[in-house]
Amino acid sequence: MLRTVRLLSKTWKFMPNREFIIHKDRKSSFRDFVKSSLIGYCIYTCSIVFIYNFAMPTWDVLYDLRMLGSADFREFVLRGPVYSTNQMFRNEIEGTYIEYKRCKDVMHKPGLDPALVFGERK
Repeated sequence: MLRTVRLLSKTWKFMPNREFIIHKDRKSSFRDFVKSSLIGYCIYTCSIVFIYNFAMPTWDVLYDLRMLGSADFREFVLRGPVYSTNQMFRNEIEGTYIEYKRCKDVMHKPGLDPALVFGERK
């Protein structure tokens, strides 16, 4: 707080560029604001143009990434618009298959009682 009061006082002469920190009139303040705003706007615009031209993936890259990342999109592309997915049904089938593989592996291990692994069934 004390440093701010010293800057605002007119008798403090130890700071030669005091006029650049605290402006004498509104016109110079407005000019500095416009200069700063225009420089920031130009930097922002140039960076957006650079990102748009060089860092954005093209449509074929987006298509390949979607094909790799989304099983539903892959099925839609391969089977056409007639394809409709029921994710709950697919999850039940996959869960049943995983359970079947796990049971099969446990049942074929020598010396392991399946009742210890799966519990007693009544």
